[in-house]
Amino acid sequence: MCSPPAPDFPFAVAQLQRSEGDSRANLVSVGGIMIKAIVGFAAIVALIETQALAADMALKAPPIPPQIYNWSGCHVGGTVGGAVGRSTYSGTPTGDFLTVEPSIIPNLSAITTGALNPSSVIGGGDIGCDWQINSVVIGFEGDFSGWNLSKSSALTGPGDPLAPGTTTLTAATSESSHWLATVRPRVGVARDNWLFYITGGVAFTSATFSQSVLFSASPSTMAGSVTSTLTGWTAGAGVEYGFTSNWLLKAEYLYVGFPSQNLNESNPAFPTFTATAANRLSASIFRLGLDYKFGVPGVLSY
Repeated sequence: MCSPPAPDFPFAVAQLQRSEGDSRANLVSVGGIMIKAIVGFAAIVALIETQALAADMALKAPPIPPQIYNWSGCHVGGTVGGAVGRSTYSGTPTGDFLTVEPSIIPNLSAITTGALNPSSVIGGGDIGCDWQINSVVIGFEGDFSGWNLSKSSALTGPGDPLAPGTTTLTAATSESSHWLATVRPRVGVARDNWLFYITGGVAFTSATFSQSVLFSASPSTMAGSVTSTLTGWTAGAGVEYGFTSNWLLKAEYLYVGFPSQNLNESNPAFPTFTATAANRLSASIFRLGLDYKFGVPGVLSY
């Protein structure tokens, strides 16, 4: 009987070593792939977390406070508008009318008493400053304007009733004023770049008041005139809009009133026959204005 061939041990050992080497190489290769996959997955997770954190921070960022218009500062500009005046006058006979010819007094008083209603375009410049405290704005403003607030009338009526049909009276009355100035504090409430305000103060003007009466029976004329600078008062309200950070547009109403002007009338032909007359001037003013604001710049809110 033949015995099986003896195994080739060196060859077997070499094969076993080669197999173990291949296994190690495969393990190393698989391990490298797994490490790369883990590193890639970690990078993806880190990127996602970073983006989520950034989004979360953006959501939690404090909101930007709204910008509020600042009314503090000084301004200079111009105005234009219209004025409607009222000139109320009254005449009073004096002197020898009271003792010598009292019968003419009612007719003479009536013809020298009345009202004129002048109107005019008004335009000029203004300057002022304002300070804002929260939503309250306080300040002052001064302005100087030119106008032609002038009017005249001529009335004819009966003279002495003791001589009806033979005497007439013709009265001519006029009033004129050519400039106006005001100095006014003002206080208002701001609503962003809108300002609603009231104002009032002192007003100045120069006015001329004249009156004459023609007596047809004489014939002679009694006349008088006075020109004076008047100091009165003013009050009104307005709205102002800041359409840029420095430019302002406003609409304003003002009422101005002045004390009476008094004149003495005399007749050179009959110097003892005299009279007095008084005139009171007032006006309502509607105007628009455009100003440039200096100082703290306004900030528009959107």
